[in-house]
Amino acid sequence: MLSRATAIVFLLLTYLFAPCGFFVSFLRRHTGLARRTFSPRFLIIQSARIGDMVCVTPAFREIKKRYPTAYIATVVAEPAAGISAHNPHIDEFFYYDPARTLCSAIRLFVVLALKRFDYALNFFPGPLGNALPFWLGIPFRVSTTITKASRPLRLLFPFSNIRLCYKKEDPAQEHHLKLLQAVGITAPDGRREVFKAPHAEGQVQDFFAHAGVTPQTTLVGIGIGCGKNFRKWPIERFAEVANWMLGRYAVHIVLVGGEEEEGDAARFFAMIRQKDRVHNAVGVFGVADLPALFSRIALFISVSTGPL
Repeated sequence: MLSRATAIVFLLLTYLFAPCGFFVSFLRRHTGLARRTFSPRFLIIQSARIGDMVCVTPAFREIKKRYPTAYIATVVAEPAAGISAHNPHIDEFFYYDPARTLCSAIRLFVVLALKRFDYALNFFPGPLGNALPFWLGIPFRVSTTITKASRPLRLLFPFSNIRLCYKKEDPAQEHHLKLLQAVGITAPDGRREVFKAPHAEGQVQDFFAHAGVTPQTTLVGIGIGCGKNFRKWPIERFAEVANWMLGRYAVHIVLVGGEEEEGDAARFFAMIRQKDRVHNAVGVFGVADLPALFSRIALFISVSTGPL
């Protein structure tokens, strides 16, 4: 998520060049009607993390279903890159990293401007998704808003000409599907989907073969990590659950997590009584590999986190 200082910069630049942006948007909105009807060009912005990107996956499929010749590009945050990388409904990917240099950000903007998008759909209520489509002169800018937003972000909301307020009591995926109504999709299928990386199946097979795990073994995955500290569960509790399951059921356990969880994984293994039935996959598989790994797992236990 962008810092408050960055949001203020977005705000100042957007208001400074607002007359030019509105003029370009007006011209584009009243030309190129045939392309918007038959082969529209969509820019989908999702600057949140893994779980949010999974909730957006129905949008790509439903747009292609409604507009089979549509061109779909997405700007996605780096942590969620693996979720979208192998989606066949996406024609082109642009990965957004807040740590990028100014020059790389300018290059990304120029490349996107040359694509001449007709529609922008912003699924996350951040400065990037509200300012970028306006800067690009995209004529139809559909965006998520929230009531409890910072003042700089609230001042950016009017630059999206189609807005839908996200209500906390609504599931995120339900909100995403409502956004599609703005582009003529009235009864979307909400089925989420992720796709296996081409190399991941073999990597998973090699991992379990090396561990002596047969295809008939019932596997339980435990994810000990979490992107937000306030959601974390004590490692001791995870170990207690694992020991209980190992004592009660004929299962093997696969520990899942990123490289940043390697210290917690060591603590977890120190508390496990039957270590020969627990396999450490922490830091072994990336986000793009998880669909192949999870296809082998019967049950997955974690807090509210992207892999879940």
